[in-house]
Amino acid sequence: MAVGYGLERIDVKNVAAPVPVSRFEVPSLQGSNTITTTVSAITLAGSTAYLVGDYFTALDVSDRAAPLVLGRCETPSGANNVQVVGATAYVSVSNDGLSVFDISNPAAPALTAAYGTRGFMKDVQVVGTHAFIADYGAGLQITELQTLQLTPDLGQVPSGSVQRYTVSWPAAGAAKVVCEPTGGACAVTQIDSTLRQATLTWTLPLVAGTYSLNVAVGNWNYFVSARDDVVVK
Repeated sequence: MAVGYGLERIDVKNVAAPVPVSRFEVPSLQGSNTITTTVSAITLAGSTAYLVGDYFTALDVSDRAAPLVLGRCETPSGANNVQVVGATAYVSVSNDGLSVFDISNPAAPALTAAYGTRGFMKDVQVVGTHAFIADYGAGLQITELQTLQLTPDLGQVPSGSVQRYTVSWPAAGAAKVVCEPTGGACAVTQIDSTLRQATLTWTLPLVAGTYSLNVAVGNWNYFVSARDDVVVK
């Protein structure tokens, strides 16, 4: 269970008299001091526990007596609940709505999408492509989860080459498109709000290696992102 600054393990063999067994306090990201981080909710997926609070944290709990921090990243202030579906974690954030994290690599969780709500978000349940949101003040909200299509999936590319991408999204309305590569330079060349797609170019680095192109699309109410990893020869 999540308690204040970490995780507490309780023996409930005798449900009438549960017994605390161990407690693990999650250290802060600073690492140079003993300050711990606040934890407000937890969920388990196999031998991994996901905690939310000041940070989104993945813990290896295969050894229940000695949990190990696998990875973490910052969350918007006020994260209060979390649900894991496959390789995705859905986090309710009081004042900021729904945050979506890619946890395919628990050592490097990453925020990939966010959706605003009208009030004070309390909880979320995801079924298929819809998120059912409990919102204090606005009641039940049903949000369709968006996916961003980034094509093509290039794999290997020559160094210094210029590659052209198309990104498309299902949500109607105007949107801003941003691209950010880990190497080289990227530019958005055209946005068509009617067709809900944009074109962009990525000039690859001259140095061989593995690089990523991160693309995000959104407006005042939501954002979604996608990534393409390439090997430059």
